[in-house]
Amino acid sequence: MTHALRKIGVCLGGFQPPAGAFDPQGEWEHRYSMWIVYPDVPGMPANPHANAGMSRDFGTLRVRRKPVGANAIALEITQTTRQAGWGGFGHALEANVTCAADALCTPQSWDVRSVMLDQKHRPVQDTEWRKRGKVDGGAIRYAGKAERRMPAPKAYTSNWSLLDALQRLPGDDAKPTVFDLLEELDLLKPHQRLAFYRVVEMELGGKKTRLHGFSLIGEGILPYEFWLDDQRRVLLAIGGRRAYVFNPAAEVMEVKR
Repeated sequence: MTHALRKIGVCLGGFQPPAGAFDPQGEWEHRYSMWIVYPDVPGMPANPHANAGMSRDFGTLRVRRKPVGANAIALEITQTTRQAGWGGFGHALEANVTCAADALCTPQSWDVRSVMLDQKHRPVQDTEWRKRGKVDGGAIRYAGKAERRMPAPKAYTSNWSLLDALQRLPGDDAKPTVFDLLEELDLLKPHQRLAFYRVVEMELGGKKTRLHGFSLIGEGILPYEFWLDDQRRVLLAIGGRRAYVFNPAAEVMEVKR
């Protein structure tokens, strides 16, 4: 087991590996519980902060995928976070992305909305922003209050569309992939490298589960590990103090209009 897998043990209580077939090429919805993971302190019990409720589930990421004809993929992203349970203030980020049906699920156009929410999940005044972008003539063009333009990288994806690309890799023997990363479809992080890492077996939900690991390293990001099951679902994503844990029952904070 890797260090990253060991440190998220506190996040896996009650985790049940999904059963049944999965088609990465088809229409699907994944939900992930988002965790803040605090490190162990030398000389103290493992994860002492967890006992104080500090290593905690703080939000949900939902990714919906739908093929659009033979050449495009539609992704619908909803990411919600909360401060202290559902009674506290929260934040919602929603994105609709059209991607090429290529190996990187390359974003072609997108509409991203970010807003703070009050205790009743209603938008807080003057906290909303939207960002629209599209690839046009070899350039990425952003529309909005401040329009901007930048050359489109030769090979790129986003942190969300990478989840789709990972699941469609030909297998563990896939060659390392080099690309640029548009973080949240806005901030460009160049020179990323995604490569197969290793296979491990660990007990999840009382069952021995085989996990296929891939590592992501590059400029301007913390290293990430992605762990897929035999059906090629991304079950775990771990980077820094943040972990995403596959959880079909994770509740999404719906934004009231």
